[in-house]
Amino acid sequence: MKPTKNIYPVFEANQVLTNEHLNQGFEYLDEQEHLTRANLTGIGIVCGLEISVDNHKSVIHITKGCGITSEGYLIVLPDNLTLGYYKDYVLPEGLEYTPFLNPVGKKQFNLWEITSEAIGGTALNKYEHFLDGKVVLLFVELKKEDLKDCSPNNCNDKGAKVTATIRPLLIDKINLPDSSNQNLQPVTLAVVVGLKRPKNFTGGDYINGYKVELGKILEAGKQLKSNLDGVYAKYNKKYKEYDTNPFIDFNDLLSNPEANFIQYYYDFLLDVIQAYNELICFTDRNPVWDCVPDENSFSRHLMLGSIIDEATGYRHVFKPSKALIDQFDEARSEELHLYMRLVEITKQFQPAELINFQSIKITPTHYGDFPLAQKAIPYYYDISETFEAFAELWTMGKRCSGLSVKTNSYHSPDSPLDYHLEAYNFFRIEGHVGQDNPDIQGMITDENLPFSVLTINSSEFNAFALKHPGLTHGAGVPAGGTFIMVSADGDKVIADFFLPYRVCEVCEQKESSKIWILAFTVLIIIFICLMVRNCTTSEKYPVTTAPLSQQSIELDYRQSGNIKRANDVQHWRENH
Repeated sequence: MKPTKNIYPVFEANQVLTNEHLNQGFEYLDEQEHLTRANLTGIGIVCGLEISVDNHKSVIHITKGCGITSEGYLIVLPDNLTLGYYKDYVLPEGLEYTPFLNPVGKKQFNLWEITSEAIGGTALNKYEHFLDGKVVLLFVELKKEDLKDCSPNNCNDKGAKVTATIRPLLIDKINLPDSSNQNLQPVTLAVVVGLKRPKNFTGGDYINGYKVELGKILEAGKQLKSNLDGVYAKYNKKYKEYDTNPFIDFNDLLSNPEANFIQYYYDFLLDVIQAYNELICFTDRNPVWDCVPDENSFSRHLMLGSIIDEATGYRHVFKPSKALIDQFDEARSEELHLYMRLVEITKQFQPAELINFQSIKITPTHYGDFPLAQKAIPYYYDISETFEAFAELWTMGKRCSGLSVKTNSYHSPDSPLDYHLEAYNFFRIEGHVGQDNPDIQGMITDENLPFSVLTINSSEFNAFALKHPGLTHGAGVPAGGTFIMVSADGDKVIADFFLPYRVCEVCEQKESSKIWILAFTVLIIIFICLMVRNCTTSEKYPVTTAPLSQQSIELDYRQSGNIKRANDVQHWRENH
């Protein structure tokens, strides 16, 4: 808020005071009080003033609390409010409020005052969708009234008075003035863009189907462009680092990706989303503000929030002044660098350069719910000549947390595999796509790394995927897992995945031979059983006895074995 009242009267003895003298003194002191609140305390909702609606949409609850408008007006609700009725609201005559007027024609937008009194009001739930798309405001109404209580002998009450009243109002979102949105809690990315993950396929050509699915995801990811444009509009107004919108060609980066590198386009999009979210999250948790905020942003009102959909971005969060936060300069610097990091990520992504990387590198990193600063810088950023500067931006989160600013990367001149690895849960493997027979197993052996590698031809990969659901691309492999390369056109690598457990390469390669061995064993067993059956089937065996009568006889031996034959011979002898 900027001062406008720079004149105040100085009184002398026996001076005749005019209304101008008194008004100048009051206006100067009043503005000084407003300047103190806005510039030395802050603006926005300090505490409380939370809204909620009951299940029947019949009552709006507003908790007690306080806040300061951008023009320094103090709004205080000493008690909780329970409001169940509404009525049309018209601005008082004589004191217009520009944010509530349509710029075209200066006609007032539709406004409704919400009250607890049924007299003259309409129940909130009378019309089913009345509350849809509406935002709750607290408005400082300044109503001026002339004083004309003059009597024939006295006219001391000449002049006017202004009554300040806090009015709870409803307004349609579409009628919110642009100036009112400049200092809102930022809209989170998840509300606008949800990046899906490619899922495994159970039939057909797994690799081609996977890449088609990735293409659909990249196309949906182009919706992020509007968010990035909003970032430029918001932060460049504050920091003025870029003359033109650096995100203007963002969607072009995702168009016509190289088929064998499409996985890395997806990874790049994940980087952009995380960098965007971390910028928004940091600003929300570490609010910083201009030393002199714009008093016209929300001069005499505060937005409390959206009613039905609970969407973020419709609440004036508190922005404290530098006088109240010791880390003001540090927070501004962090916010600026997070903004610049997001820009540089989109500027340094070079899809056409991917195929020029010939060497293979394995880089320890963190995978999962970790800040971007704690992850290794991927190889698809063209930063070989500007690594130090890019790494400084990438590690802003580390610097804030006091961790080492050293960042692992494909482009790093150091070899992080020479040091202890227990702090990392993942290993990025880069530079192998497009190469023939990359010897990653040799690197695993030389560096004593805790994972295995498996190469599978694309024609056999569908069967492998059916046996191992959960295949995931992460540009690497977790510790204790298996890195899987898919080859085609001879032995050229066209894609990679990982499994969170070890898969024995020899076992996979000999799986079919094991099946043949098992089948052969079964055949041998069947053959033996048939032979035994033949030995025990019904046959006649000649038996010659001596010396009783030298007579030859034939006995019929059936499936009884040697014991039955011996018993029959003994029986014959006893009877002859």
